[in-house]
Amino acid sequence: MAFLKKNLEGINEEQVEEYSVVLCKIFRWVNMAVDIRCEDVVNRRDNIEYMKQDRNAALQAEAARTSKFE
Repeated sequence: MAFLKKNLEGINEEQVEEYSVVLCKIFRWVNMAVDIRCEDVVNRRDNIEYMKQDRNAALQAEAARTSKFE
């Protein structure tokens, strides 16, 4: 994704539109798809990290509970 994003940065949307309206629409779609995918990757990574922290907190709470009864 970083490779695609880097390659798309050098392209000017106005120049693409002057060349071809259809190509400009495809260019906009590709830009949007890359941006959405990058956001999705970040959101998934953050969600996994949150779930790991939540699981660790639950395990610690369970360990504290069981140590009281021993």
